Amino acid sequence: MIKKGIRIFQKFNSAEGVMFTASFAYSLLLALAPILTIFVIAFQVTLDLNTITDFLVRYIPEEFVIPFVNYLESQSFSGLLSLIMLLAASVYIASKSVYSFLLISTKEDEIEYETIFLRILSVLLFILMIVFVTFLLIVRQKVFQFQNIGSFLLLLISLALFYRLLSFRQYPLYTYLIGGLFSSVSLSLLGKFFFFIVDHFTLYETKYGPLSSLVILLLSCYIISCIIYLGYCIIHSLIEDPKKVPLTRHVHSFYNTFNSLFKRR
Repeated sequence: MIKKGIRIFQKFNSAEGVMFTASFAYSLLLALAPILTIFVIAFQVTLDLNTITDFLVRYIPEEFVIPFVNYLESQSFSGLLSLIMLLAASVYIASKSVYSFLLISTKEDEIEYETIFLRILSVLLFILMIVFVTFLLIVRQKVFQFQNIGSFLLLLISLALFYRLLSFRQYPLYTYLIGGLFSSVSLSLLGKFFFFIVDHFTLYETKYGPLSSLVILLLSCYIISCIIYLGYCIIHSLIEDPKKVPLTRHVHSFYNTFNSLFKRR
């Protein structure tokens, strides 16, 4: 157990780990507005948007979230073409957060893929995760009467799926559940105590004045990035030799087909 803890710390605190968490935090920041756009457009018909805003304001200053959601609600996206173009642009930008994770996943799984393949795969995986999360949110709203339990289960399943989809090797299911459980608990605690700690133990408002909300947003993205990556490190610390774990068949087959068509000669 101690050796695994040391491996987790070394992996998380390595030069690649530090660079990745910063890169992933930046990707999350860029993806925030496009993801909100996708959910607001999708949930105007199927779900109460308070489900999304109540969740987001736990981590992001509400002066950023609520005005943006209200603005999107008030917009009328005239024409199917303009709506499709907006959603396509949002998906492409938001999927960069998945792409940054795929880049480090290829190194951790000790496998090489073309960057263009990873970029296309990131878009497909992002769409798949959006569809799955939307389904879980509908189930939570329609089935779970205990909102806190439903939110936690939603977060756990989503993160376990996230880690599974971004792995190129078929690790045991329990590893994804352990990583997802750690990240879910950490993010749930962060959502409950983040603004309490910021308000009572930091001096951002004194130092930054009107810019304090922006600084808090950047800090929140970075902490979330660290938690998600630490859960990923826990998964990989449970596997002694990644090369002994078989490759995910559908991804590898997809790559072989793609590579045969687009491989540089």
